[in-house]
Amino acid sequence: MTLGQRIRQTRIRRGLTQSQIAMALGVTEANISNYERDKSIPPSERLQKLAEVLGVSVDYLLGRTNDPHGYSQDAGEDEQLRDAIEFITRARDELSEEAYTRFLELTKKLAEAMRDGNKHK
Repeated sequence: MTLGQRIRQTRIRRGLTQSQIAMALGVTEANISNYERDKSIPPSERLQKLAEVLGVSVDYLLGRTNDPHGYSQDAGEDEQLRDAIEFITRARDELSEEAYTRFLELTKKLAEAMRDGNKHK
């Protein structure tokens, strides 16, 4: 997914208009449209502000992680944990709200069962 696609998808998911984003950044709607269509790239300071307005990390917008609140894969996270977070994030994006809620419930039960099983060894 491109930078523009991530900006657009996140903006829509947050229920924001291009006009609202433009106003928050002090730019024109045309600027936001160009970012979303990958016609131009926001300067670093604006990219940082855009991430703040959208409630995600710059690393997410740049495609360095699939966790909207996470950091790049170079941030030293445990690889298995990072993979699990990315899997859960993809599930959130791909499942209905009801299915995702059920997915989380089952994941929690599985983790508890595994934890309890380790206690008895």
